[in-house]
Amino acid sequence: MTPATVPAQPPAPRAWRAHPRWFAAMAGAVAASVPLIAIHRVPLTAEYCILAGLVLWTAVGRHPAAAWAWTAWLAAIVALDDLRGLQAVLGTPHAADVVAFESRLFGGSPVNRLQQAWGRSGLQPWDVVLSVVYLFHSPAPLVCGAVLWRLRRRFFRPFVLTQIGNAVVGLVVYLAFPEAPPWRAAQLGVLPPVRRIASEVVAHGGPLSGVYGGADPLPNAAMPSLHVAYPVIVAWWTVRAFGWRAAWIALYPLCICVAVVYLGEHYVVDVLAGLVLAGAGIAGAELWTRRAATRPPGWG
Repeated sequence: MTPATVPAQPPAPRAWRAHPRWFAAMAGAVAASVPLIAIHRVPLTAEYCILAGLVLWTAVGRHPAAAWAWTAWLAAIVALDDLRGLQAVLGTPHAADVVAFESRLFGGSPVNRLQQAWGRSGLQPWDVVLSVVYLFHSPAPLVCGAVLWRLRRRFFRPFVLTQIGNAVVGLVVYLAFPEAPPWRAAQLGVLPPVRRIASEVVAHGGPLSGVYGGADPLPNAAMPSLHVAYPVIVAWWTVRAFGWRAAWIALYPLCICVAVVYLGEHYVVDVLAGLVLAGAGIAGAELWTRRAATRPPGWG
């Protein structure tokens, strides 16, 4: 007796068909960024590259388990980066008022003092280390998100919401209060000479120097410092997910707080604003997490 023939299952539909409007929005975000990147209005970031890959994956793949969660997250970050390009038409950035405010607070320029205390002729090992920490700004949230998605998925969604919330507030402040960073203020004659140390470090990397130069089309987005806020968010949710055995990661935001000032990329007041912003975002996400604890899990 021959067993009954099992009918062949039709192939699963392409993943994009499950959410065609979402897919159109994601693809639109990728396409809209191309000319902005080409004219150096927005940076070519790791988020953009991964988003473009995920959109392609969603277009041709059939079972992308993580695609929708990651595309929603990265599309939001890429769209916010694109909107920062509006800053270029908003007029003269703040510089003299910020420098004067810091002088009243600290009796001088912390950036100049730190560079005078630590600076040497030529690049030093700490210049390289702090520059690498600073340049890890874009990959760090992606690494954290991947680890949380793989090992502690219930923390993925609040982590993403915290970062997106910080990015939204950062965008609003950037547009309302464009601020020239210390190295730019020095070029404008508002501060004594300030070395842009990270640029010097990358310049020794040969072809990488062009990547760094093209990745900074918006120099007047210093307040608040998302270079500080994002590491705080990464450290917080990593410790929340893995407990105190992961407490060593607190060294990351501590290091970046020093790095951004020493490297000439941010004022101390930018650092303080970044810490406040990260704290507010974390508090909001924790509140949301507690209220949503009894609800069925979503994509995170």
